[in-house]
Amino acid sequence: MMKYFRPLLFGLCFLTSTLVFAQKIKSTDVPQLVQEASKSAGVPSTSVSWEIEEGLYQAEYDLNGIETTKIFSNAGQFLASETEIKVSALPAAILKFSAVEWQGKKITQASKIEWTNGSIQYEIEIEGHEYILDENGMLLNKDASQDSDGDEEYIDN
Repeated sequence: MMKYFRPLLFGLCFLTSTLVFAQKIKSTDVPQLVQEASKSAGVPSTSVSWEIEEGLYQAEYDLNGIETTKIFSNAGQFLASETEIKVSALPAAILKFSAVEWQGKKITQASKIEWTNGSIQYEIEIEGHEYILDENGMLLNKDASQDSDGDEEYIDN
């Protein structure tokens, strides 16, 4: 019985870890509906890297030197645009909250997420952990899905 338990446990751990982390995919593996929606949303046809995270397709690319991500449902619905911003461009409420919540820890990256329903959120990275906050500095989510440096990245050129 024990000889089956370890492989089963290892398999479950592996499956869980692959579901939690974003998975890089080739553009040829992106559904046609998502590809069509990405064109309509202004995603360039070259130099785009695709990944799936929590069931959503994300097209990542540089727009005039700014890291940009467009997020789509598997049905091809454009959901949000995420744009890298300077930490100093974060709302004062987020800077105040992070100074209290994570004393002495520095925000190393920031981005603004604009959802098609009009809501705006901000993603910040502190010591390798990603957090989602609203404009008022309210913590909405600690993002458990983070890329590992070992993941392959497919970029269409």
